[in-house]
Amino acid sequence: MNDNLKEIIKDESNRFFSDFNNHKLSNAVFYRIRNHNNENRKKPVKSDIGFNYAVISRISVILASFVLLIASAFLLSGKAIYKNDKDEMMGEPVSQQRINFSDSGFEDSWITFFKINKPDNVPQNNLLAVLWESGKNGDYQMAYSSMFENSSKPEPVRIIDFNDEQPSIAVISTKNPEKQYIHYRVIGYSDSRIIAFMEQDYVTGGEISVIDGVIKETRLLPENGFYENSGGHLHQVVTYYIPYQINKSGDIFTTVQNLKINKGDYIAVLGNENTPVETLNSNLLIDWEPENELNNYNMNTKYFRTENSGEEEIYIRPLNNSGQGKKISVLIQ
Repeated sequence: MNDNLKEIIKDESNRFFSDFNNHKLSNAVFYRIRNHNNENRKKPVKSDIGFNYAVISRISVILASFVLLIASAFLLSGKAIYKNDKDEMMGEPVSQQRINFSDSGFEDSWITFFKINKPDNVPQNNLLAVLWESGKNGDYQMAYSSMFENSSKPEPVRIIDFNDEQPSIAVISTKNPEKQYIHYRVIGYSDSRIIAFMEQDYVTGGEISVIDGVIKETRLLPENGFYENSGGHLHQVVTYYIPYQINKSGDIFTTVQNLKINKGDYIAVLGNENTPVETLNSNLLIDWEPENELNNYNMNTKYFRTENSGEEEIYIRPLNNSGQGKKISVLIQ
């Protein structure tokens, strides 16, 4: 409650009780009782009790009304403050996009980006992405949300279809045009719920695209690689993320069978489980584990670094003997 409203209520309270003459009221009550002592012998006690209840009831009504007035002021003030705080923390939707997750069980889904500030009310350019899904009764419910700090521009949502009775996955990204970095999330379904396959923040000079079912990420890194800071000298690094999913039988499904990349690019096989991934020719693709904060490491992602030109096969091995594995042919130019 603000200070002005507190002062108004305090003044009204003092004015009300200052005009209330307790001594005069007490004398009147005793006078009335004394004059009716004789009549009480002839009349039922009901009349006296009725008079006392009338006086008390009148006082109670006045006091109750005053209490309600104060309580209403508090409640209305509280609602106003809550509304103002809410308006300051979350603004109107910046963008809204309808998306289609094939084979997800949900016919209607939307991604909405809101401007949002932290509770300290310091002006910021944060965005909150919310995934809405229609329920059985037709109402929309929130299935996923993620905050993108210091980012002001939502990018179009990219959908990747598997076409093998597996639900689609989506790439949600935002950009900070002034500071030249992006954030992005790769989300999909697992056991009828939304999960994050990968989350990347503050990707310097970042760009995201989807080419033939593969996520192509471009970023700027120090000249000496992911491990050392080379005094501000940056070079461009390209990573191709190959997503895969596993069905209930343990079969592996990918969005691509053939991939063409350039020598020096990176490959990452991305899933929601820690599935064994191996190569058939170790001279072309070298196992690689990023260890720098510039690259947000994902436990369920297998990374490779290209060393030479030629053809290579990546094999995603199933977790059980009954499952069907998947081979991906890679041409390194």
